[in-house]
Amino acid sequence: IDFACDADGNPVNESLPAVNIPAETNNVTVAGFGITTSGVFVASAPLSGIGVRVDEAPGTKIQRNTIYDNRTGVLINVGSQSPTPRVENNVIWANNGPGVEVRGATSLAADVVNNTIVFNTEGVRLTNTNPNAQARPIVANVYNNIITGSSGAGIRSMTTAGASIDFNDVFRNLGGNFINIQGIGTHNISADPLFLAPLGKPATGRPNPLLTDWRLGSFSAAIDAALGRETDTNSNSIPDLNEDFNRNGAFDIPSTTDHDNRGRRDDTNVVDKGLGTPTFIDLGAFERQSNSSGAPGSAGATAARTAVRAVDQVLESGDDGVPLPDVVGKHRKDNESWADLLDAFLGRGRLKRLLRK
Repeated sequence: IDFACDADGNPVNESLPAVNIPAETNNVTVAGFGITTSGVFVASAPLSGIGVRVDEAPGTKIQRNTIYDNRTGVLINVGSQSPTPRVENNVIWANNGPGVEVRGATSLAADVVNNTIVFNTEGVRLTNTNPNAQARPIVANVYNNIITGSSGAGIRSMTTAGASIDFNDVFRNLGGNFINIQGIGTHNISADPLFLAPLGKPATGRPNPLLTDWRLGSFSAAIDAALGRETDTNSNSIPDLNEDFNRNGAFDIPSTTDHDNRGRRDDTNVVDKGLGTPTFIDLGAFERQSNSSGAPGSAGATAARTAVRAVDQVLESGDDGVPLPDVVGKHRKDNESWADLLDAFLGRGRLKRLLRK
């Protein structure tokens, strides 16, 4: 989506956000899009270059999008009405300012949950808009995110804005992981998330999301490390200490699915480090769908074998059911699968030589 550009991506009105959700709207959901602008700030147009702007619009949900190459990825003015906006299961990448900025004047907090926030100028910026200099509003609940690769801060508070910040992987942000942040939760980690194909913002040209893969590699510290659903186990309607694991005074409910709408899955080769129900939700936007195996950071043997089986099917049936030329088949033993044959040939370079024939 880019309401500031035409269908070919050429700027039409660079003064607009790509998506603008104004105060007179409520319960808007924006889900499953690529959201980008030209990323340019026009001095006469303060809204220019913003990917998604939510301006005091209660009930807004920004979910399962890839938000990239903007001046600011997501800008939220929380406002004074509930339910507050929610940013969840998004990839927020290669923006020229903060990936997410939350502004607020009172302690109504937007939810920033299970996002992969990577290679922005800042990861998350918290801004206090209260004119009372002594005010310290809690403007955001920030949990289950991966925030890494920022050229500035991972999470920064501006003008005394506060937040609940727990169950995040905040790693290797060049300006510091936490700047002016008070009350950092005890379940945050700082470890390489071992993405399958991470990519920083290019020095020239526009970033291409198709070149990235933000899924977690085997044995990532972000696997099975997130906050699950918090429940009122004693039915007293109060988040007690043994129920409110991130200490934000609420019963939090993360999504039961990820960026790709896949369900939560326990990696049984990794010790569960999460709390709540279930204890095996992954940090970031993507839930790992197979058990860790092989080298740390790899896709794992299961994924590799699945890829070989896909080639097996193509060789067996060809495209649209038309068999491919049997250039390899004459070397196939009785009852030997194509996958086993490929394994053998790939290991010795024989397949390439055969296909050249």
